[in-house]
Amino acid sequence: MPTPYQANNPLLVNAEILLGSLEAAAELGLDLTPSLDKCGIHREQLKSPKGQMAFHKVVTFLEDVASRCNCPAFGFFVGKHQPPLRFGPPSQLSKLSPDLGSAIENGRRYSLMNSQESLWELHCNDGYAFLKRHNRVAYEGALVQLHTLAITLVRNAMVSLTAGQLHLSYVTFSHQRPDVGGLYERYFNAPIYFDHDFDGLVFPDSYLRQPLPTADAELYALVKGYLDSVQEDYSIHADMPTRVSQHIRRCLGTSVCNLEGVAQLLDQHPRAIQRELGAAGTTFRQQLLDVRQEVAERYLRSSGIALADLADMLGYRNVSAFSRAFKNYRGVSPATWRGAI
Repeated sequence: MPTPYQANNPLLVNAEILLGSLEAAAELGLDLTPSLDKCGIHREQLKSPKGQMAFHKVVTFLEDVASRCNCPAFGFFVGKHQPPLRFGPPSQLSKLSPDLGSAIENGRRYSLMNSQESLWELHCNDGYAFLKRHNRVAYEGALVQLHTLAITLVRNAMVSLTAGQLHLSYVTFSHQRPDVGGLYERYFNAPIYFDHDFDGLVFPDSYLRQPLPTADAELYALVKGYLDSVQEDYSIHADMPTRVSQHIRRCLGTSVCNLEGVAQLLDQHPRAIQRELGAAGTTFRQQLLDVRQEVAERYLRSSGIALADLADMLGYRNVSAFSRAFKNYRGVSPATWRGAI
């Protein structure tokens, strides 16, 4: 049973959920400023999302743009412009999974397919796989744009994982059909049913067993072991440096992996965290560098992971930024360090 939503004690969601909004607005010629002002969201949060955002702000923003700009498919366009796979180790684990079924299960366990506001369910019947999205909170307002965004994003992730080989049987939405012509049918390349009893994607269950072209059993085991260890390795009774380090490990490579995001996770003000870290002789920046270096060396020592993939997992903008940080820490490049061990 969904939990009633309380705006005075809001559910927080990853700010990355609104990635793609600026690109969608540019494609459609929309002015987002009135909706951003109404919801108290800064434009910079759309460009470089950090930390978390109140669930009702996200929902209100999406619905306000759709209504004010007469764009009933705004959530779809936002999802279309988002990266098909999110950042960090969970994204890498999906790509390394042996098949699509494993990738979906890992997404349900480690990533946004298993978040505080939603839960995805997968079951098979009569040769078809049904991937359904369920709400975890009972929200009184409209959720049409959020549902459409989520369905679009998960479809894109599965298409990316299968190198474009996934063909949907049909897509369902619980809301009424919007006036968007055949936009959804063309994009999803499948029949679209509205006023349905669930929001989800349906496809032949044979796809679940097909090997992924990016599968890597050795690296898969290493990344999965890392994610399992950071899920378990947490204590609310530890000192501040240890708790900060634990949270960095858990959200490494995501938009939450910064001082503001970790402060929200710890329910502390960023300045309070900095004061406690300073008293212990460290800083958040140093904690982040130490964890990144520790994880980088673990993967370089134990696997043949590409530097570009490792840079993505660690949250660096590109390989060059990762190599510079590594060299500043160890005195040599990651490639040289790997060759010397």
